[in-house]
Amino acid sequence: MTGLSLHYAYRLPALARALSEQLKPRLQSTESLFSPLDIIVPSLTMQAYLEQEIARQLGVTPNLRFHLLRGYLADKLSPATGGPATPKPRILSAEQLQQILIKVLQDAYFNGESNAASLPKCDALRAYLHVTTGSDAKPNEAARELRLYQITGELARLFVEYSFSRSAPVFGPPMEPAPLLVTWSKRADLESDNPIEVWQHALWTHVFGKGGVISQLNARGAANHEAPYMTLPEAFEAFGAAQISADKAMPKTVYMVGFPYIARVFVEATQLLAQHSDVHVFALTPAQKWAKGSDAELGDDDHPLLRQWASAGGIHAKMWAATSAEITRSEAASEAPDNLLGALQSDIIASADAPAKQADAAQGIRFVECPSIAREVESVANEIWTLLRDDEDLRPDEIAVLIAGSDQESYQVQLGEAFRSFHRLPFNEVGLPATTGGRLLDAAKLLLELPFSRFRRSELLKLLVHPNLRGRSDEVDIDQWAQWCDQLGILYAASREEQADSYLSDESEHRWDLYNWDQGFRRVVLGNFLRGERSGSDKLFEMGRSQYQPLEISDAASPATSNFVALASSIMADARWLRGPDDAPTKRNAKEWATIVEDYLRTYLQVSTQDEEDAADRRKEDRRNLSAACRAIRSIGANCPIDGEISYRIFNEFARDAVENLRQSGSHYLCGGVIVSTLLEARAIPFKHVFVVGLGEGQFPNPEILDPLDLRLADPQLGDLKPSDRDRYAFLETLLAARQGVTLSWVAREATTGEPLNASSVVNELRWVLQGRFGHSSEALTTIQPLRRYDASLFADDSNLHPIAFKEREIMALRETLTTTENAQKPPTLPTLDELRRDDSPLKLTPTMRKKLKLAALPSEIAKKNSASAPAQPTEKETTKEPRRVRISLSNLRKFLESPLQAAASVQLGLREDEDDIFAAEREPLEANRLYRAIALKRVVTKALATGTDADKLEETYTQTLLPKMPLRAQLPSGHFLSSNRDAHLELLNAWWRNFDVLELKAPLSPIGIGVDSDECAEKYDAIHLDLDLERDGVPEIVHVEITGRTELSSESGDLYLTFDTGTGTYPRGKYIARSFMSWAVATAAGRVHPSATRLMVNNSHKLSEKTAPRFSKKAPNWSKEDAREYLKELVTSLLCECHDYLLPIEFAAEKPNMKPADCTREHLQDWLEKALSSERTSIASKYGPIKDYARFEAPRDGQIAARLDARFPFFAWSEK
Repeated sequence: MTGLSLHYAYRLPALARALSEQLKPRLQSTESLFSPLDIIVPSLTMQAYLEQEIARQLGVTPNLRFHLLRGYLADKLSPATGGPATPKPRILSAEQLQQILIKVLQDAYFNGESNAASLPKCDALRAYLHVTTGSDAKPNEAARELRLYQITGELARLFVEYSFSRSAPVFGPPMEPAPLLVTWSKRADLESDNPIEVWQHALWTHVFGKGGVISQLNARGAANHEAPYMTLPEAFEAFGAAQISADKAMPKTVYMVGFPYIARVFVEATQLLAQHSDVHVFALTPAQKWAKGSDAELGDDDHPLLRQWASAGGIHAKMWAATSAEITRSEAASEAPDNLLGALQSDIIASADAPAKQADAAQGIRFVECPSIAREVESVANEIWTLLRDDEDLRPDEIAVLIAGSDQESYQVQLGEAFRSFHRLPFNEVGLPATTGGRLLDAAKLLLELPFSRFRRSELLKLLVHPNLRGRSDEVDIDQWAQWCDQLGILYAASREEQADSYLSDESEHRWDLYNWDQGFRRVVLGNFLRGERSGSDKLFEMGRSQYQPLEISDAASPATSNFVALASSIMADARWLRGPDDAPTKRNAKEWATIVEDYLRTYLQVSTQDEEDAADRRKEDRRNLSAACRAIRSIGANCPIDGEISYRIFNEFARDAVENLRQSGSHYLCGGVIVSTLLEARAIPFKHVFVVGLGEGQFPNPEILDPLDLRLADPQLGDLKPSDRDRYAFLETLLAARQGVTLSWVAREATTGEPLNASSVVNELRWVLQGRFGHSSEALTTIQPLRRYDASLFADDSNLHPIAFKEREIMALRETLTTTENAQKPPTLPTLDELRRDDSPLKLTPTMRKKLKLAALPSEIAKKNSASAPAQPTEKETTKEPRRVRISLSNLRKFLESPLQAAASVQLGLREDEDDIFAAEREPLEANRLYRAIALKRVVTKALATGTDADKLEETYTQTLLPKMPLRAQLPSGHFLSSNRDAHLELLNAWWRNFDVLELKAPLSPIGIGVDSDECAEKYDAIHLDLDLERDGVPEIVHVEITGRTELSSESGDLYLTFDTGTGTYPRGKYIARSFMSWAVATAAGRVHPSATRLMVNNSHKLSEKTAPRFSKKAPNWSKEDAREYLKELVTSLLCECHDYLLPIEFAAEKPNMKPADCTREHLQDWLEKALSSERTSIASKYGPIKDYARFEAPRDGQIAARLDARFPFFAWSEK
C-alpha cells in the first residue's frame, strides 16, 4: 500500500502516542518485528525523545531506524545509473560546490589575464577579488584568497538554496511563472536590470550549464566508472523519470515526525516517495484551521500570538494542503497545566474571542530582568536547584535551558561555569558547538591559526602552556617559560629575517637581535654555559652579525630550556612550512592538505595528562574531540570533487570552519542532567520546566539583515522563510510544549554604561496578551535580579541557594555591620555578627578573624569565655616546633609605607603586580614606561656616583649601564625610538647632576647591601634577623623574619641617604623621603653607625637654589640600633598579621605637617581620598600593585589613623600651629 497521510497535533506527546498506536501491530508480527522501520526526524534531539517515548508507550522500540531528512531522501530517491554495480549519484554539498567555485574563479582571475574571458559578464566579481597593496599596486594574495573563500562560501550556499526553492518541481505540474533556475537553464545570455543576477547567472551557467564544470566532472568520472555529481533536486527529478529497478528496494512504510517546516523540494520529494511507500507525516500545528486541512491565512478571528508568531507554520500548512495527503488530527487539550501557562496554551489553541480558561494564580510564566549574562545564568541555576529541592519527583532531565539569543557562545560558557559551581549541578549540552566547551578543540584552533600569525608572544605562548599540547615534559614549570619570554624580551616574529622590512633592520647604531623567538632561544641556550646578569656579568656573546646577552640558567632548570627551545622551534617551523613563502605559497590538492593537517594536529595534540578534578571526564572528552576534529579534516579532502590545487590559506579556512561547526553529541540526551541546548534544537520537546535565556532586544528574534546577493528577496514565493519568522515560531512551539512552567530572561542593562535594555519583541507581545486577556500585569510577573548575587534582597525568603553567595553574603554582612558600628546603628536587613556566628554556613568568624578585625567578643561566646578553664600546657612537640621562616625585602617595607593595601596583597596573599601582562605583551615599546624609566635612570646615576663620573661622561655611562640589557628585555625601545628616549633621559640626568652642588653632594655615593652580594654596594651587612611572637589561626607561633635588600645611595660616612625622583615639583614627594628613611632605618638596624646629623634627601629635576634646597632634606631620627630594630619589628608584625583592607596612602601621610592628630579623622581622610581618586592630576601609591580595583576600598574604620601615622612615619612631624 502506498500513499501520503498527514497527522496533526498541538503537542508532541500526542504525536508520539499516535505514532505508538500505529507501531503496536509490529509487536504482534514476527516478520514485521525483524524488519526495520524507517522514521525520519529533524534532529538527534527529536530522535532521542521519540525513542524514549515509544519505549514508554510500548515497552520496547520495535526495530526502529532513525534518519535525518536530507540523507534519507538522497538515499532512497536517487536513481540507479547502470545496474547494481554502479553506485548511486553523489549529491553535491555546499562545501563541495564551494570547492568547485574556488577552482573556477582561481582559473579565471588568479592565473593570468588570458583566462578572464572564461567568465563573461562577471566584471563585478573580478573587481571584488582584485585586491592590491602599496603604491605599486602589488596584488595582496592573502586578502584575495580570504575574499575568494568568503564569496564562494556565500554563493555556494545561495546556489544550493536556489535549487531547493527555485528549481523545477520534482513532483507535479510545471510552475508558472517558471522558477529562477529554470529560466537560467534555458537561456545562455540573460538580460536583466539587476547586475547581480547577470553575473550570478553567468557563474551558475559556467558550473551547471551544458558543457559546464559539473558536466566535465561527470564525463571524466564516467570513464572511470564513477557515479555522477548531482544536486539533490536533480537526483529527485531523475528518480521520478526513471524506472525503478528490481534491486532498488523501497521501504513499505516511512514515518516523518516533528518537522516544523521543510523546504518546498522536500515536500515534493515526500510526494514522490509516497508513490512507492506508505508515508505518514506527523506534524505539529498551533492553529485549529490548519489541523483541519485548511490553507487559509490567519485573520482577526485568530489568536493574536498566532498572528504574530505562526507565519512559518502557515507556510508549512499551505504546502502540505496543496498535496493529496489524507489529514487527521489528534486532540490533546487535557495536557495543559493548571496555571497561567496552561490557560495561555489552551487560549492559543482554542483561538476564541476570550480565554476559555482563566488562571487566578500568576504561576507558570515568569519574566526575569538581569544585569548581565553571568547573573542571568546564576539565577537560572538557582531556580533549577530550588525546583529540584522542592519537588522530589522532578528529575534534572525534565528541565531545559534553551539559548535563544545570538550570543550563544557566551551563554554556553557561562552556563557551564554556573552549573559546575552550583553544587556541580548535572547538565548535558545538546546541539551546541563542541569548540566552546572543549579545551582540546581550543588548542586545535590555535594550531590552525598559527601559520598566519606573526608568532606574537600571546599567540605562541598560549599554545606552549596549553594542557593538551604534546611534547612538553610533565616536570616543566610553565610559569617559568612565561618568565623566560619576559626576561628574553620575546614579543613577535620567529627570527630576525621576518623583521627585515621593519626599523629593526637598521644596523647603523647597534648590532642587537631583538624581540623575536630565535634570539630568545640563543640567549637561553647560552645561559646554560655562560655567566649572565645574575652573576653580575654584562659581557655580550658575538654570534654571526649579532651580539647576545646570555640569560643565565640554573642547573635544575637546564632540561627545561631544551624542551622549551625544541618544542617552540618545531611548532614554528611546521607552521611556517604550512604557510609557505609569502611570495609563492605552496599549493596542493585538498586530499594532500587534509593528510598533512591531520598529521599536524595529531603531532602536537594529546589527551590531557594533568591530574585535576574530573580528570577522567576531561580525558574522555579530549579523545572524542581529537577524533572528531581529525575526522572533520579528513572529510574535506575525501569529499572534494576536484583535483585543483589550493594554498594552505584556503584549506585552513575550510579546516577552521569544520572544527568550529563540530557539535556536542546528542547521544547522552535524557540521562540525568539538565538539558542545555538552543531554542531551535529543542523547540517542541515537552520538558516540565523550560528556561529560555538571551531574550534581549536585537538578540532574538534574529535581526533581519537583507543579503544583497540573495535574488529570492526580489521575488518571494511559497516556502521562503525569514529567519525572524523561524525564531518566532520556535518560541511559540516552546511555549506550547512546556508542561509546568516557563521562565524567560534577558540582560536588561548595558554592560559598560548601565543603560536599560529592552526585552525581545516576543516578550513584550506575550506580556501584552497576558495583561489584556488574563489581567496579569507584567510587573507582577517580572523579577528584577540585583547586580550582585549576594545582595541582601535575595536572602529575604531563603531563595538564594548559591553556595558561593552564602560566603559572600556573610562577608558583606560583616562589612555592613562594621560600617554601622561607629554610628551605633544596626543594619535593618542584614544579620548581626552573633547571628552569623550561630548560622550553620560555610564561613565561620573564627577568633583569629575577629582579633584581626579588632572585633569585640560575640555575645554568644561571653559565657564560654568566662567559664573557660586555664589554658592547656603546650606539649613537648609544640614547644620544640621549628619557627616559621619569612623573608621580607626592603622593597616590601617601602611598599608597605606607600600603600598598606597593595603591600599586604603581595606579602600576605602572594599576588603579583602584573601577572597577566607576561602573556599580553606583544608590541615593542616606543618609549620607556614610568617604572622602567625610573629603574634605568637610577642604575645610571648609581654607577656614575659610585665611580665619580663627571657630567661630561653621563652619556657614556648611560650607554654602558643600560645597553643592550634593557632593550633586550623590551624595557627600553630600540632603533630611532631609543635615540629619542635617550635624549629625554640624558636631559633628566643632567638636571639631577646640576642639583648636586646645591645639595652639597659629593661622590662617591653607593647603595648599602643588607644580606645581598652585589658589586654595586660599597658596604655589605648581614641580613637582619627578627624573631616575632605572632598568632596564626588562634595558635601562638614564633616567626623568624629575615630582611634583605639594597638601600638607596649613601655616602661613605653615612651622613646622607639620597633618593632620585623623576618629577619636577618644587617640593619633594613623600614616598621618596620615605625611601631614604627606610634605607637609613634598615642600615641602622643592620649595625651601620651613622653621624648624629644624617640627612634624608631627595633630588628631582627641578632646578634647586640655596633657598629651595632645604625642602629636599630632612634630618633622620636619633635612633640606636635597638630603636631601629624595634621599629622594624612593629612594622613587620603589622604587615604580616593585621588586616589592611583600607586606603592609607603615603601621599596622605605627607600631609601630616599640615594637620594635628585631632584633625586626622576617618571623615577627613575619606574626603581627601575622594578628591585624590577623582583628580586626573593626583596620583596616589595605592593605584599601583596587584589589586586593580583599589578604588572600592575606603579609609580605616577603627579610629587609629593618627596612631598609624605616628608609628609608621616618625620623619613627618605634626603641625605646631
